[in-house]
Amino acid sequence: MTTSTTRKIYLGQHRIVKTKGLVLADEKPSHRQSSRLQACSSVTDISEKRRCNEPTQMQNKQWMPGDSTLAMDEDILQAIDELGPEVLKFKKDENIHQTESASLKKNVVLPQNICEQQVQNAENIGPSSPGSVWSPSERKRTRTQSKKENDWRDLAQKLLFSETKKTEARGRELKRDREYSSSQKILNAMKKTSKVANDKQKLKFRRDTSPNDSLSTSKDYILFSPTHMAAAKERSMLQQQKRSMKNLSVSVLTPPPGLDLSVLGDATLPDAAQSIHMGRPANQSDKLMLSSWGLPKPVLEKYQSLGVQRMFEWQAECLTLGKVLEGQNLVYSAPTSAGKTLVSELLILKRVLETRQKAMFILPFVSVAREKMFYLQNVFQEAGVRVEGYMGNTSAAGGFSALDVAVCTIEKANGLINRLIEEDKLDLLGIVVVDELHMLGDSGRGYLLELLLTKIQYIGQKKSARDSGKSTSPEVQIVGMSATLPNLDLLAHWLNAELYSTNYRPVPLMEWVKIGTNIYDGSLNLVRQFTPALPVKGDDDHIVSLCFETVRDGHSALLFCPSKNWCEKLADSIGREFYNLHHKEMQSGSGVQSICLKQEGLQDVVAQLKRAPAGLDQVLQRTVPWGVAFHHAGLTFDERDILEGAFRQGYIRVLAATSTLSSGVNLPARRVIIRTPVFNGHLLDILTYKQMVGRAGRKGVDTIGESVLVCKEAERAKGTSLIQGSLKPISSCLVKREGEGVTTSMLRAILEV
Repeated sequence: MTTSTTRKIYLGQHRIVKTKGLVLADEKPSHRQSSRLQACSSVTDISEKRRCNEPTQMQNKQWMPGDSTLAMDEDILQAIDELGPEVLKFKKDENIHQTESASLKKNVVLPQNICEQQVQNAENIGPSSPGSVWSPSERKRTRTQSKKENDWRDLAQKLLFSETKKTEARGRELKRDREYSSSQKILNAMKKTSKVANDKQKLKFRRDTSPNDSLSTSKDYILFSPTHMAAAKERSMLQQQKRSMKNLSVSVLTPPPGLDLSVLGDATLPDAAQSIHMGRPANQSDKLMLSSWGLPKPVLEKYQSLGVQRMFEWQAECLTLGKVLEGQNLVYSAPTSAGKTLVSELLILKRVLETRQKAMFILPFVSVAREKMFYLQNVFQEAGVRVEGYMGNTSAAGGFSALDVAVCTIEKANGLINRLIEEDKLDLLGIVVVDELHMLGDSGRGYLLELLLTKIQYIGQKKSARDSGKSTSPEVQIVGMSATLPNLDLLAHWLNAELYSTNYRPVPLMEWVKIGTNIYDGSLNLVRQFTPALPVKGDDDHIVSLCFETVRDGHSALLFCPSKNWCEKLADSIGREFYNLHHKEMQSGSGVQSICLKQEGLQDVVAQLKRAPAGLDQVLQRTVPWGVAFHHAGLTFDERDILEGAFRQGYIRVLAATSTLSSGVNLPARRVIIRTPVFNGHLLDILTYKQMVGRAGRKGVDTIGESVLVCKEAERAKGTSLIQGSLKPISSCLVKREGEGVTTSMLRAILEV
């Protein structure tokens, strides 16, 4: 008795060797029998001479049900040794009669995941049938019939192959296959799952579907090529590396030895405990260099390319406060442009790289979140930290588990926290940074931020109680950046956080209020009487002259207006006056130009706006060539990016914007002009005013920042209240106040929960 084989090619150069089973000597296989006589297929690395059973051992024997040759022989063991952990899986024949299979299974125990069709072959062979050898014509006819069988087509559709172009590559694939599989492990697994009954070999295979087996990642993988196995092995190694990283003491952001912040102080400065210390010994000054704090080299080089060489003293004090570097919560406040975000960025980097947990950066507005996402991607990308955004219609590809830092708006962050809690995956989160923490007091969105932080604290406390206090640091570190508030200590107590506050600004700020033609300081002392250098008819508040004065000195001006329409009209007016001034100077022939603009850069800005999907706006077409533009929510993201970049590079000198620009987009200018103290019929709130004036003064460019609040004589009291005012204490949006019913925020919170 012997066997015959045929080869079929599917989806590439891989072979399926199909053994045609056993045939009696005195009869020819019928069509019904030939459709059943299918044995196991080999994997891609089984040579042509191998068969699923040994014919020489059966030539002189009478076949009996339960013969061990149907279960496993040495060739199959060798094939599985070469294959590795992945074992071939076949489709069961639905046409097998239940009575036949039941009678056969009483005597034969076969592997469940391989060669099940050998049972079908045995059903057509009698116990007293002698062996026979097929003639060449019978072998050819059987091969032709087998090619037409629909079962093999179904099987081919389910097979997952990796295409190879040349047959000679099989040897190399076999070598890689042997490198990524262990024959000893397979033999041990087979021995453990085998059972011996009636003194005959009976072997039973069980596919290991444990989630810890990285190579058996899917039951749908019927056949793994060596390429797939290599990729799976690589994924397994990466997962092991990530798990091992948690146990490694990776040191990031470590204070330099010998750092003594107490000797850096200058007692002559006001409020020395909470302000920057200017006098410092040379050896201690070197310890403020970022290169002394153990940052990864790619991140360090990126910061240096952005002009950040060293920390401010207050930043070092904030980082070394209490157990902040060990995971303690932190609430800190500093003026705008004082470098608040650097502290949170370094804490994020430390947490992500040391614990391999994820970070969440929460900002109030979409435009601010987009800018922060692009910035962090630029800084962290080369260090292997993936930064993605959840804002507006933007979400991270691959989901939260595929990223390291998620930059979110408040609403998106709340949804992410809810999902992590529902899936019991809050352990993935290591640190939450909240910019504009004073938004807790916002009547519209503050309740969401309060709920979000409450849920994080509650889950952390619940887990700590369950762990019986084994962990001294909170599970999720909360870092909040806030404006200077009177009750900031209450906020820190609620979050169980360390508190740090400073009034330092790298560029001093001069706050002025212009009433009529007089300019006063914060104490309403007369600074000077303003004389318009560029008088314009209808410009009673001298806005054009205020902008011209700044541009003439080679600086930039940021102009805040109450509405989008006001922004566009004011930008158009300023651009027209700059155009008229330029032509007057050209006609005079003096050769003196009051406004020096970078014409090549402005032409490039216009060309980029033309290529934008929305096209070139008519107002921008008139104003941009003269260094003037507007910025509001009506612009597309592409237009915003182009105009913001042009303003940062100094091409655009005057930018008229709405109040949303003050909320975080980093566009500092030498002079900030607030067109009116009344926005949308209401007095400008002090927090928004402080954010607007905080944009004045560009670090590394300007030596001073100027802010001018333009008021009419009738608005003197309003202007005084803004320039001399302070922020009010914040309180919970969920608390029911006396004489009032349940707050709207509480109703929303109940629905959200």
